[in-house]
Amino acid sequence: MDEAGTEPGGGRPIAPGDLEFVRQEYFFLQATVEDYQKQSLDIKKLSIGLSAGVAFVGVATKLSQDLTFLSVFFLSLGFLALDVLWKRFQRFHYPRIYEIETELRAKGVAFPPDVSGSWHGTAGDRRGEAPKKYSWLQILTWPHVWIPHVPIALISLAALVLVNLQNGQR
Repeated sequence: MDEAGTEPGGGRPIAPGDLEFVRQEYFFLQATVEDYQKQSLDIKKLSIGLSAGVAFVGVATKLSQDLTFLSVFFLSLGFLALDVLWKRFQRFHYPRIYEIETELRAKGVAFPPDVSGSWHGTAGDRRGEAPKKYSWLQILTWPHVWIPHVPIALISLAALVLVNLQNGQR
C-alpha cells in the first residue's frame, strides 16, 4: 500500500467492510486457478487417448504408417500448444491472488491462507516478489506442461523413422 492508501494494483484501499468481498474474490480466483489445472489434466488425457486411438485405428485399418505416425505427431503438438495457452491463462490470475495475500498480510489480517504465496517460492520465483509474467516459450520448458505431449511426439517420430528405415532395407 502506498501513502495514498491504495492497493498495489492501483485500486482503492481495502476497507474493513470490503473484507468479505475480498475473501470471496480470493477464493473465486483460487477455484479458477484449480479449474485451469483440472482442465490441463483433461488436455493431457485427451492427448494420450486420441494419440493412442489414432495409432490403433491406423494399425487396425492398415492405413499408411507414415500418415498414422505423422498424425499422432501433429496431434500431440497441437495438444501441447493448447496446454501452453491454458497454463498462460491460469497464470494471469496469480498477480491478483498475490496482491490480495500481500495486502491482507500487511494489514495483519489472519486471512488469507497464503496458498499462492506458499507455492510461489516453489515455482522458481523469489518469495516476496510479485509473480512473474511468463512467455509461452518459457512455459513450454516446464515439464508439467510438456509431459506427455513431447514424449508422444518423439515416440511417433521415432516410429516413423524406424518404419521407413525398415522399409528401405526390404
